[in-house]
Amino acid sequence: MRRGALPLSTAEARRIITEAGIDPASVHTTQQHLAHTAHTGAAAGLLPTLPMLLGHLLAAVATGWLLRRGESALSRLVLLSAHGVAEGALVRSLRAALALVRSLRAACSPGRPRTGRAPCAPPSSRPCGRPGKPSSTR
Repeated sequence: MRRGALPLSTAEARRIITEAGIDPASVHTTQQHLAHTAHTGAAAGLLPTLPMLLGHLLAAVATGWLLRRGESALSRLVLLSAHGVAEGALVRSLRAALALVRSLRAACSPGRPRTGRAPCAPPSSRPCGRPGKPSSTR
C-alpha cells in the first residue's frame, strides 16, 4: 500500500472510483460543475446570512456563559468538598473521642453491672470519678 501524496494517473483514479461503486461519468460532471462554480464567483453564496451569523454568535455567547458558570460551580464544589473532608475528619475524631469517654465512664461506674471488662480501679481503692465515697460491691 502506498503512503504519502503520490500523483494518481487517470486510469488508476477511474479504477478506484469504479471499485467503489460510483459511476465515473457522474464524478466527471460534478467536477466540471465545481470548476464552473469556482470561476463564476458563486462561492459568495456560501457566505452566511445575517440570521445564521447572529444565531451562531448567540450560541457562542450562551456556550461561553454556561462554561464559565459551570467552571465557577465546579470550583465551588471542589472547595466545599475539601471543607467537608476536613470537617468530616474532625467529626469522626470527635465521635471516636466521645465513644472512648463513654466506654471509660461505663467501666468506672459502680452501679452498672460488669461486662467482663477489667475493673477501672483495684477493689481496695475508691471508684473512678467519685472521691470520698466508698465503693459498693454487689
